Amino acid sequence: MRTSTSSGNIDAKRFSPPQTPPPLSQSRSKRTSRTEAFQVVEGMVLGIFLALLTACGKPPEAAPTMPTPVVLPTHYKSLTIAEAEDLMRTNKRLGIIDARGQDEMRAGDGWIPGARPFNYLAGDDGLLTTLDRDQPWLVYCTIGGRAELTAKEMAKLDFKQVYLLKGGFAAWHAQGKPVVK
Repeated sequence: MRTSTSSGNIDAKRFSPPQTPPPLSQSRSKRTSRTEAFQVVEGMVLGIFLALLTACGKPPEAAPTMPTPVVLPTHYKSLTIAEAEDLMRTNKRLGIIDARGQDEMRAGDGWIPGARPFNYLAGDDGLLTTLDRDQPWLVYCTIGGRAELTAKEMAKLDFKQVYLLKGGFAAWHAQGKPVVK
């Protein structure tokens, strides 16, 4: 069957008139069940969000965002690798402290010849109290953080001459300087 319109012929089999909508009662029940399902999901998401929000607790009033900077006495000096080598060559009294633990020293790329292990992270303060406070000391760790903290402890014990190795053992090793393994 063909129907004629102003735009041309339309095949009635291909273009049937729109379906009649379902009865109002059936349509409303589908909408209601979808709305109820959405409300349930929305309530669950909101509940989970609130649970997570309250589970984290209130942050501390003055939560630090960065570590407290280490303040050392002005006579404590940071040395480049070349300056540290010169000091090691010219001062035979120089003691060397590796602020890493022995396990870390052995498992890594080694340590600077003559270095004594001082595991800062283990709270090994007993070693520092046995050292000569008038002797010059070169302190290092992997990159410098623990060396600074060790030097801070040495300052509390009134060590006179403390030197920090800039860049730590990582810089020393990267420049191909001598190490003990």
